[in-house]
This record gives sequence, C-alpha cells and structure tokens, in this order.
Amino acid sequence: MAKINAFKFKSAINLYAITDAHIGSKAHDAVKFKKTITQIKKDPNAYCFFNGDNIELIPPNYGIPEGGQEFSVDEQVREFTDLLKSLGKKVLFIRAGNHENRAANLLGFDLAAFLGKELKIPALHVGMEEVHIYIGKTKLRIVTSHGEGGGSKRVLNNMQLSFPGADLYVSGHTHEKYVNAGNLTVDTSSGEEVLRPQIECVGGSFLNWADYARGKNMRPTETGCFIFHCGDKGISLNGVM
Repeated sequence: MAKINAFKFKSAINLYAITDAHIGSKAHDAVKFKKTITQIKKDPNAYCFFNGDNIELIPPNYGIPEGGQEFSVDEQVREFTDLLKSLGKKVLFIRAGNHENRAANLLGFDLAAFLGKELKIPALHVGMEEVHIYIGKTKLRIVTSHGEGGGSKRVLNNMQLSFPGADLYVSGHTHEKYVNAGNLTVDTSSGEEVLRPQIECVGGSFLNWADYARGKNMRPTETGCFIFHCGDKGISLNGVM
C-alpha cells in the first residue's frame, strides 16, 4: 500500500488539476495550455498536478497510426521534462496515463516514476491514490486517478467507495469536463455529524476533437482544466481555464 504524500502550506493555495494534456499531439491545444502554464507561473499561490496522458507517446511500430503526432516521442519527453523543471515546486505530483503506459508495456519503462525520481516529484499510481494538503492545521483529503474508459462517473463512484469522505475527487482519461461542487459529505470523526463540502470532478483535457474521438462518437468538449481553492475552510471551485 502507498504511503500518503502530504503537502503543507501556511496559507490558501490555488490548485490546477491538469489531466490529459497530450503534449505532442496534432490536436493538442497549445494556446490554451500555454496560457494555463503562464498563469500558474505568475500566481504566487498557484500549484498543480499532472494526472496522466501528459504526452501523446505513440511509439514506432506500436500498431496505431503515428501521423497524429506533431513531433517525436523524444521531443515530447524533453518538452514535458523542461515544463516540470520550469514549474519547480509548483508541481505537487505527477502520474502516468495509458499513453505513458505504452512505454511501460513495450519496454517496462515507467516514465512518470523516472521523471519523479529525477526531479524529486512524487509519482502516484496510475489508479486511485490519496494525498493530503495541509493549510495551516487544516487537513484536506484529495483522491485522484487517471481513470479509464467505460464511464467516468463509475470511476468517481469507485473512488468514493474506496476512499470515503475525501474533500475532492479528480479523474481523467475520458476528456469530459465535469464538476459537481454541490454535494456534502457527513463527517463523523469527531463523534458528531458534521456536514462538509465534497467535490467530484472529471478534469477535461488539452486535446481538441481528435479524429479518433470523433470516430468513437465522443462529443467535442471544451479544452482546459479546473482550478480549486484550498483553504482552511475546505476546497471550493475557484475557476476554469
């Protein structure tokens, strides 16, 4: 079982949940992505995480068309690495998605784990994992997963069943952009029933309506990501890129 990663801050932060960036794809929304990264760099209270499918990563002879890539896998890895370096301690954690796992399937090479070790950034499981964010003495529980096909809401439901009572759940993979910030959860840890906000989110992507998505009858979805305010009163939706 994984040891819980904890991140401690003296005051509130703005957390950018970046999933499915697909750097290197011809359908990658470079304009929106650059705007998002620039905003993170300018905001002294901004932090982020990268939730998988960070690069397109279609290896040679993988059995699917490579024509959807704007530039080579080597360049994709280099660009993502340089991006992580440029953001420094603003990156709380990273994980692989099914695209990065193509390299793992072919070569047994875990790109997220490698970059995490090299850059000293926690690399989370591709599936569900919880982290804790402390704002002063207030502990906030965030559960994330890259997700899988076949229904993002089912993934969110399984995350809630596996890690009940968290403040925020974030999944990806399906490129849907969905957030439900209106639910409450009942916290009984103090011996009394206390109502607390609970947010569930499918984090979108930075991939425009690619040919394969259209071929699978997936709806076109606005690119971007959600921004969450993490403070001593809990987590709230703070904006959309």
